This record gives sequence, structure tokens and C-alpha cells, in this order.
Amino acid sequence: MKNNRRPRSTSAKPVAIGLYGVPGAGKTTLLRQLKGELGEDHFLWCEGSERLAKLIEGGLDAFKASSEAMKESLRKACIKQIGREGEEQRRVVWTDADADTFTHIFYLDSPPSVILNRHADDNGHNRRIRSAITEIELQEWQDREKISLQTVCADKNIVFEVVSGLYPFEAILNPITYYVNDAIFNISRALVELDHRMANMVNNCQLQKMFVFDANKTLAAQDTGNMFWEKRGRRNRLKEVFSESRGYSYDSFRKVCDIYDDECDVEDYEKSCKDVAKEVVIHPELMAFLDHVKDEAHVGAVVLTAGLGSIWKEAIATYDLSRAAFVIGNGQSSNGFVVTPEVKRAIIARLQQRHQTFVYAFGDSEVDVPMLKQADEAIVVVHESKESDSIDTVLNNAIKTGELQAKQLVLGSNTRQRLDSQKLPFISLAKLDTREDMLAHRPLQVTHFTGTSAERLLTTATRNSKIKGLDLREAHRKIGYYLALHCLGDLLGLAAFDIPHVQAGKSTTGHKLAEEEIVIVPLMLGGEPMALGVAELFPNALFVHAKKPDELQGKHLFGIKTVILVDSVVNDGTSVAEFAMQIDRIVSGVHIVVVANVVQALCANSDGPLARALPPRSKVSLVALRLSTNKYKGSGGTDTGARLFNTTEMETIENQRKKVSQQVQ
Repeated sequence: MKNNRRPRSTSAKPVAIGLYGVPGAGKTTLLRQLKGELGEDHFLWCEGSERLAKLIEGGLDAFKASSEAMKESLRKACIKQIGREGEEQRRVVWTDADADTFTHIFYLDSPPSVILNRHADDNGHNRRIRSAITEIELQEWQDREKISLQTVCADKNIVFEVVSGLYPFEAILNPITYYVNDAIFNISRALVELDHRMANMVNNCQLQKMFVFDANKTLAAQDTGNMFWEKRGRRNRLKEVFSESRGYSYDSFRKVCDIYDDECDVEDYEKSCKDVAKEVVIHPELMAFLDHVKDEAHVGAVVLTAGLGSIWKEAIATYDLSRAAFVIGNGQSSNGFVVTPEVKRAIIARLQQRHQTFVYAFGDSEVDVPMLKQADEAIVVVHESKESDSIDTVLNNAIKTGELQAKQLVLGSNTRQRLDSQKLPFISLAKLDTREDMLAHRPLQVTHFTGTSAERLLTTATRNSKIKGLDLREAHRKIGYYLALHCLGDLLGLAAFDIPHVQAGKSTTGHKLAEEEIVIVPLMLGGEPMALGVAELFPNALFVHAKKPDELQGKHLFGIKTVILVDSVVNDGTSVAEFAMQIDRIVSGVHIVVVANVVQALCANSDGPLARALPPRSKVSLVALRLSTNKYKGSGGTDTGARLFNTTEMETIENQRKKVSQQVQ
């Protein structure tokens, strides 16, 4: 029995979808379903009628009363506006980001009688006021909408399709996904699945690290795909698919998916997968490591395979690893997506960016190279039974171009290494120090505003070489205040108190930052202006100047639960780590919050140099306006502290004196 298959499309344009329809057509419900099904990372979803309402005074009622020429003009303006608003988001998410308008518009065409019933329910229960309108008027309105939108879309080269609001969601999804680029749809579905699985992990809130394993030839030396076809007494046709000109493309994996659909029905397929799973043997060194992962609350694992996910779900359950690991893999078309090399890369990126985890990736083949490049730590697994050296060329090129830094895990005493130990240094999970380092709990929690409008606005003054002294100190004070306002309430909590209401004789609840048992420490001199901005929201907090860690003493920390360290720039995190160690020596268990304008990106990693240097018992939160990949350190006239306090000339003279002194010596 074959599964229903999605219609295909060859469109390569980025996807910005507008959903139109009269009020009550069901757009809000459909949008919610579409966002849940396809996600929002690769698609820009907009409800057209809401945007039209905002473009004209009087809202939709005024729009309906407008002339046809005005309506068409407003629709065009609406499309342009949404295009402008979506442009920045698409630049971040999509590879081809130059579309400035919709690529697709779908008109939800619901019967007027159904819409009027919804209007009646809204007025009776939800009290959403809808204008009185007859079925005939409503039908005429819809017809005019469809004709007008069709004209606009033809002019703008936008795909236009009418979908019936009577159909169930699955039926509406088909015409929409028909026009959507299949590869984009596929990635989005896979990411939605990842988010769902991550949300259901018991230790989701505590996760700092994720270990991502390929399955076949990585976790086990076996190829479960071959085993599947041997169990069924059939020839494995899959290698022929990938050996064709399409290689490991999305179309190739879809074709493989179709082969599994053609060969067996769902029940037969699942039975064969269970039979194969019974014979899967995870390598002892990897199994021992996964047992340790299972015991750590702050780490998790994903088996991410382009092979058959059902086999590995059974195998993981058999090995009692389901509590620590979940499986995302391929199968029949009912799976909803296929795992391709690009999907593997996208999943690693999602774990890093949305789920804020440090990712170790383990792989063995060309299919795994994109995820190995994306991972924070890449490990190439080499088994005794490796069949091909084709990956060696790919790895060598990636290492040579700087796209990949990896280590190799050689399993088995007779296994030949890949490349050499300089290009791919050896790693052993059996070594205690290696295992402890990989599983170590890093207490660093990072929040930043890189790329936001607020960051761009606040950063402008600090990067302008003409601004210094008092004006620059004021710019830093504003940054400190902004970061405290937007982050510290969530980190430290709010205190409620009664306040008189503006209506005479009434009272209501107000909120302020919980400031008891807090000390603010500017790391002198550069951190003081920002610290003053932070202190505006903590007027009763202790404020202690400290240029060196030992200047922070027991008398400052007695009874303190939170220390806020403030600095303008954090490069390698050495100063912050030294202060944290000083605090830990005096009193353990204190929450340390580091507030900074700019933090070097590597330093902010949950497994980076700062996290590694922090005391293991400490809880540290890092709040930054911006993360930077620029490792440049200012000196003389470009030093932040010198610019803040108008000492640039003094700094320049001192640097010149030091150079002369060194030359003389």
C-alpha cells in the first residue's frame, strides 16, 4: 500500500506567503496551523486583511467603502509594506534574500453562510464587532477581492491561488506546498520536528551540550540499510540512486523514500525495521560514552541519520538510551521529510542558535560533512569496516580551506586512520580526562541582542570615533540601563508592591527589580559608565569600584546573593574569570551576572575559554548588547577606556614610550 505523496515544485525562490480573505474566512486559524506545520524560519507568514486594515483610517469598514481603484492601490501598498518589513528577516534566514514582495498569495474562499455564522458567534461570545452584511454582499466582496488580487499578483509576478475554507487542513496544505520549494519545505519540517523533540526532553531547560551522532558506520559498524533489504530478500537499489548524477541531493533522498513506499506497506515496513534493530551492535566505546551522557542532566544526544529512523528508534530503546537520546531519520513518505546533508547542517545550527547548546557532531561519510563543518566540535568516526575513502578528499579540502577543524575517533585495533594525525588529531572517548572535559558542566548562560534594531541604535555612538568623553560615557550609561531593563528582571526576578491607581481611591500592583542582596561591581575603568546605567534600576544596591579582583573583599559580599560585574568589552574573559574565582573563594553559590557592551563571540560559547575558566560551582549569566567575531583589541587612541575618559593622548604617549624602551633594551 502506497502512502499519499506531496506534490512537487521546482521553484527556487525564497518563500513569503500572504494569506488573504474577508474577516471570518478562517485565516487566523489556518495561519496558526501553517506556522505549526512549516515553521517560521524559512517562511514569512502575513495575514493580508489585517495589513489592509492598518493602511486606511477606519479599518476594514472604510476599506470596503472605498472605490475599486483605491482598494487596488491599498492592496499594492500592503504588499510593498510587508515586503519591506520582511526583508531583514529574510536576509537572515534565506540564502536568496533579495525578494522584496510576496512570492505567494493564497485567498481563503469560505462560503458566505459559514462566514456569517462565525460573525454571529463572534458577536455573541467573543464580542468581536463585525459589520452587518448579507450573503449576497459578502459573496460580491469576495469576488471583487479575488479579481483584484489576481490582477495585482499577475503584475507583480506573484503566485496566486484560491483555496477553499471548507476543506480540512491537510487538503488546504497540499495546494500551498505545491508551490513551495520542496527543499525549503523539507528543512522547515525537519526543524519543527527537532523543536518538538527538544521540548519533550525531560532536561530541556538544563541542556548545555548536545552530542549528535550519525548512525550507520558511526554508532555501529553495520549498514542497517543493507540489513533491511537482506531481511526482505531483495536487492538494495539505493546505491544506484545515489550513484546517479544527482548524488546526495534532496531529489535522491525523495526517490529513496519512494522506493520504500513502493516495496512495502506501513506495517510490513515497521516489522522489518524491528527485526533489523535486534541485530544492531553499538560500538562498546560509544555505548559507554552514551551511558555517561544518560547520567548527566545538562547534556543530551540526537541520532541524526539519513538511514532508516525506525530501526534506530528501536535500537536506542533496546539499549535503554531513550531517556538521553532521540532519533531523527528517514523512512517512508509518511515521515513528512527526508534527512539530507543540508538538513543535518540546519539541525546543528538550530541546536546552536535557538536551543543555545554547544554541539559535538560525530560522522563518517560525505553526507555528514556539512554538519561536521557547522558543529562546535567535529569528530570523524573511523570503523574497521570502512568501505570507502571518498570522504578523505572531501575532508582534506574542507580542512585546507579552513571550513573544518576536526578530530578522528578510530575504533578497532586494526582500523586504518583517515588522513594523518596533524590534519585529524586522534581522540579517545575511553580516556577519563577527555570524557570529563566533553561532559563537563559549563555554568555560562548567555543573552545578547546582536543584530537587533536596539543594538544597532545603541552601538552607533560607541563606534563613532568622533564621540568621546562625556558623550561616550552617556552612550555607555544608556546601554547599561537598556541591558538591565530588558534582561535582569528575567534573571533576578521582580518584586511586587502596591501603588495608588490613577483612578482615585483605587490601588494596583507595581513592580521593580528585586535589588536586595545585590552588589554592582564596575570593572574599572571602562565598566563604570555602564554600571551607573545598571544602578539606575537598582538604586539601593551596593556599588563597589574594583580594578583588581582582590579589591573585592568579604565585607562587600557578606549576605550577597548576586554580584553584577560590568565591563565595556570582554575579549577572552580573563578578567571576568579572575573576579569570578575571587568571589568563589570568599563565598560559593553566588549568582554572577556579567553585563557588557561587546563580548568576543568565542568567549560567549558555553564551552569556550571563559566557561572553561569559571569555577565549577559558580552560576554565571552573561548579558551583552553585542557579540563580535572581531578579535581586535584597542590601544592608545582606540582603547575604550581612554576614549571614555579623554586620556587617548596620554595612552598614545605611554605606548610610544614603551616601544622606545623595548627597542633600547
